[in-house]
Amino acid sequence: MHKLVPIRLVLASALCLASTMLVSPAARAQEIAPIADDAGPPKLAPWTWESTPSHLRVAAALREARRASPGSGAQLQQRIIGSGRDAVAAQVDILLRNRIPETSPKDGPQVLSEVQRDLLLGALAQMPQSSVRHELDARLAKSLDDPTARLGVIHALGVVGKAEDLVRLVALAPRKAESPDLDLPYTSRQALRSATAALLRRLPAAWPELASVLRTADPSAAKILLDALGTARDPRSLRILLQTARTDPKLKWKAVSLVPACGSSLNSEIDREFLAWVRAEYQLAEPGYARTLLAAVGALVSVLYLANFGWGILARCPTTWPELATSTSSCVSSSTRLR
Repeated sequence: MHKLVPIRLVLASALCLASTMLVSPAARAQEIAPIADDAGPPKLAPWTWESTPSHLRVAAALREARRASPGSGAQLQQRIIGSGRDAVAAQVDILLRNRIPETSPKDGPQVLSEVQRDLLLGALAQMPQSSVRHELDARLAKSLDDPTARLGVIHALGVVGKAEDLVRLVALAPRKAESPDLDLPYTSRQALRSATAALLRRLPAAWPELASVLRTADPSAAKILLDALGTARDPRSLRILLQTARTDPKLKWKAVSLVPACGSSLNSEIDREFLAWVRAEYQLAEPGYARTLLAAVGALVSVLYLANFGWGILARCPTTWPELATSTSSCVSSSTRLR
C-alpha cells in the first residue's frame, strides 16, 4: 500500500519550485556566472628608476646568468665588477630594489633570482668595502621604511660587513606587522640566515659577537641566528650551542637539534662538557626532546665513550651509533623503564 504524502508538503514543494522558475533567466545567469579572473597578482612594472651605463652592463650580465652554463659565473662576475665608474652604485641599487633593469625592448621586467643575487653579492665582495658601505648607508638613509631595501642591505652586509654588524642585521630584518611576537617572514629569515653564515665564514671575530647577540635577540631572530650555525658547519658552533642551551630554556631544544649538523667542537673538553650537560638534561626530558638529545650525542661520541660515561640506557639500545640514530624512539621507551 502506498503512503499518502501530506497535502501541505506537496503545496510547499510546488511553491518552492515555482519561485525558482519565476526568476528571470538573466538573474539566474548572473548567479552562476563565473568570477572574472582578475584577482591575480599585478603584473611587474618595468624598471623606471635611473639607468646609467653601469646599470645596463650589470643588468646584461645578470640576465645572461639565467641562460649561462654553470662554469660561466666567474666571467659574468668580472663583467659586473668592471661595469664602469658607477659600478658600486649600480650594483647596490639593483640589489636593494631586488630588480634588474631592462637592457632592450625585448626584455621583460625581472626580479633577482637566488643565482643572480649570489652573483651580484660575489661581485660586491670584490669591490672596495668602504665604497660599498658608504653607498649602503646612503641608500638606507633614504629607504629605511622599505622592507625590500632593508633585505638588500642585510644580504650586502654578509659580504662586506664587520662582526659588530651582526646586531644590525637583527634590527634591519623586516617583521610581520600583525605578529605580536615580531615573527620574521620567510624573506627575512632567509636573508638573516644567509648573511649571518657569511659573516661567520669570513670573520673569526663574528663568533664571540654572535654569542653576545644571541643573549639579547628576540626568540624569532635568535632561532635564525642559530640556524646560521647549521649552515656554517664549523667546529666553533658547539660552544655557542651549549651556552645557548644552558642559558635560554626557550632555545635549548633548538640549539640541541643543530648539533648533528654542526658536529664535534674538535676540543675534547668542550665535547665532554656538552655531554655532561646532556646527561643531566636527559633525566627529565620528554620523549621528543629526549630523541633530540640522543641524536646530538650520537653525532659526537662512540658507543665505547658513552658506555664509559655510564648511561644505563645502553643496556637496551642498539650497539652502534648509526643504529642508535635511527632507533631513538625505542631507546626512549626503554629509558623510561630504566629511570
